[in-house]
Amino acid sequence: AAGADLIVTPGNHDTMLEEAFGGETAAEYELADGETVVCHGHERPDATADRYIIGHDHPALAIEGRKRPCFLYGPATFEGADVLVLPAFTRLAAGSTVNGMDGRDFQTPLVRDADGFYPAVRDDSSGETLWFPPLGELRRLL
Repeated sequence: AAGADLIVTPGNHDTMLEEAFGGETAAEYELADGETVVCHGHERPDATADRYIIGHDHPALAIEGRKRPCFLYGPATFEGADVLVLPAFTRLAAGSTVNGMDGRDFQTPLVRDADGFYPAVRDDSSGETLWFPPLGELRRLL
């Protein structure tokens, strides 16, 4: 109804995607703004961009003993480009708790220094997006 087209960026576990999805796929998809590339994130992207939107690691943040899916925003963290890491969109992928993770713990080559990434959690009860200090600082506060 919104006039949007679905384009899937397959990941390393999507071996049966062709049998399940007959639509358009692209390993990397450049948005119309010419500055943003969307890719799964399990491999280093070929395209150069100012901003990358990826999945792959499925970040989650543990807050008061409860694990919550989160976004991670890293300004200028991959070769000078911004990186936005999306949480899992399904309950089947539990997510990686990022509270204590450093760059070595991420599977994507787009996160090398996790300390500069800002976690954000959507609070469904209030409808707000809650932004936290970057992981390097947040670890000391938790």
